[in-house]
Amino acid sequence: SNHFPNVRFISVFDHFDSQTSDADSMAISMVQLVNDFYCKDISKKICSAYDTKVAKGFCWGKAPYGYNRRNDDSGRLIMDENASFIVYLIFHWAYQRTSVTDIANRLNQLGFLYRPSESNYTKSQKSKQETPWYSQTIKSITTNPLYTGDYVYNRFRNRKYDASHIGDLPMEQWKFVQKTHPGYITKSEYL
Repeated sequence: SNHFPNVRFISVFDHFDSQTSDADSMAISMVQLVNDFYCKDISKKICSAYDTKVAKGFCWGKAPYGYNRRNDDSGRLIMDENASFIVYLIFHWAYQRTSVTDIANRLNQLGFLYRPSESNYTKSQKSKQETPWYSQTIKSITTNPLYTGDYVYNRFRNRKYDASHIGDLPMEQWKFVQKTHPGYITKSEYL
């Protein structure tokens, strides 16, 4: 401000006024701005690495019901021999237009309990507990295009560096990686 005596810099967001504030407070604000940019840049790089792995068929998070992970580092899925019969039964009934509530009730009446698969990240005892089937669980299976054998990603907006882009995306924007794992149904049977 010594070089330009008639110029006054005011930053409302940073509570800075060159006429009354200490110059160090603006320097702190500038450091915060650089740190914010760095965080966004790192987040974009992490998301890019995620997208690269997914494009190769790597399945993140929990394996869907009826699948396990292969014993290599590929992150790809194989059918769970202990649950495959139930998955086929669910899709058979769904194809006959049986409601998700009725499918859950039938499985419970037959004594088939639901057992969540393990996550990529944790192997807690809680995930191994068997529970009754619920209609929401059936719905999550019958509406998941992953059961066709293609890995599907970009179904949700969840980029951490841009909170305005969070939520479901329309199907036209989903990304598919063809034939990454065995499917339970064909694409034409996908509900």
